[in-house]
Amino acid sequence: MVKSILEILGLTSLAFGQQVGKYNPSPAQWIEIPVPPKVRAADRAVWDYAGNYSKLDWRVRRVEHMVHAKLVKERRRAPISLSVEGGTIVAINRGEWGGKLLFRPKGSKREIVVSKDQVVAFVQLPGVLYAVEGLAHLSISRGSIIRIDKTPGGWKTVRIAKLPAAPYAATIRSDGSLIITLSDGVVAYDARQGLRRIVGDAPWSGLYPNSSALAADGRHLYVGMRQYVAEVNLATRRVRMLVPSRAFLNRLSPSEERSVRARFVY
Repeated sequence: MVKSILEILGLTSLAFGQQVGKYNPSPAQWIEIPVPPKVRAADRAVWDYAGNYSKLDWRVRRVEHMVHAKLVKERRRAPISLSVEGGTIVAINRGEWGGKLLFRPKGSKREIVVSKDQVVAFVQLPGVLYAVEGLAHLSISRGSIIRIDKTPGGWKTVRIAKLPAAPYAATIRSDGSLIITLSDGVVAYDARQGLRRIVGDAPWSGLYPNSSALAADGRHLYVGMRQYVAEVNLATRRVRMLVPSRAFLNRLSPSEERSVRARFVY
């Protein structure tokens, strides 16, 4: 009964360790939290630390004609799978501990290793299956777009393009181009124009993006991550960091904030 009332109101409960509250699931209705510019190094560091230590992680997805955001508890990347001709393609990604792409034939318990790519998302277009793979760990940030092809002997991967940084999520525009969220920004890819940078030096490098979804207008990309949902205007390239309300912001204690700021006092 409580759930149905919340659904009618368009609200969802929050109860994962930060302040309990309700939120509108549409990030388009949320408020923007300004990101301090890097020239204000101490303010930016406080902003970064507070976001990084937040206990809230948002995941986004399209629900009919709207993008919805939902709080999730699990921070580890779960295996992802996709039904294909003759079985299922499964991607297991354990971050710095490696990963692999598997094929599980239909009606069989066998698992056939296709590659050791660390896939974070599948992107299926008519007649072609892409995936984005890569790793961000310590000083490493690498990735690529691969094509997954069926062959007479099984399946294989073909590297299509190198990414400038590790990917975290991917989605498709109506024109068939891929929109890929990286550890440091957003890029677009299509076979005709190749790879194009949309956003660079994004403010989420320490916020671990986990999902992305395009708004119905095709102009706005929403990216789920720790603490915030980012809204990227693909035309103007403007990035806004959103929360349902300021009650959802993690704040450093006075002593923690003093400790962070002390690093910038010379």
